[in-house]
Amino acid sequence: MIAQKRQDAGLDLYVVTSNGMTANAPALWLEARNLDAGARFLPARIDASNSKCSGLLAMEDVDGALAVSQLANTDSAFTANYRTSVYKQFDTADAKFAAGNIDGDGIDDLVVLAPLSESTGTRVWTMKGGAPFGPVHEAATLADVSFADSMPALIHRNGHESEASLVLFRRANVSLQEFYFTGGAPSMSGYDFDKSFALGPVQIWGDLPGLFSESLWLKSLAYWQKQN
Repeated sequence: MIAQKRQDAGLDLYVVTSNGMTANAPALWLEARNLDAGARFLPARIDASNSKCSGLLAMEDVDGALAVSQLANTDSAFTANYRTSVYKQFDTADAKFAAGNIDGDGIDDLVVLAPLSESTGTRVWTMKGGAPFGPVHEAATLADVSFADSMPALIHRNGHESEASLVLFRRANVSLQEFYFTGGAPSMSGYDFDKSFALGPVQIWGDLPGLFSESLWLKSLAYWQKQN
């Protein structure tokens, strides 16, 4: 899918389909005049799609709140239901998103990561998929996970739609005596969802090859924080 800013307002959404080893020409599927040009998109199986594997969720900021629009796939165009769910709990600019089927009903749910107040931790929220999406549910508070250094995804490790896991790709920062190392080697960890949409304990699935790219004296870091 290609989103192109319109000259008047909103976005034009084009879809490029496969033709074997080549691609077909982009086809205009939706003139989304009502969408903000800064909207972010996730592929998702949504309630109104003919094929529940290729709709879209659009996340945008509306008056300081997160607004979720559902773009159903009719196999040749998108049919838009704009801003069916609005969540005042989130600042869209400071949120990260993942979509996937948590409860096994065939409709994708939404996972939102948000920073934990002024600290470096992360709060994880879920909304059950549907038309509209359900209310906000706090799945977990991850005090030791840096929001800025994490990227979420939602997977099914065992091939079962009812067994979903949140995967976090993140950088490994560490304190060592008087040194604080940042920009470290990437790591991958997972958290299994239970049937109540809550997250289970962390599972460390591996540290990827890499080196710490920079270091700071803890004393200097404390000094800078006082100055700011």
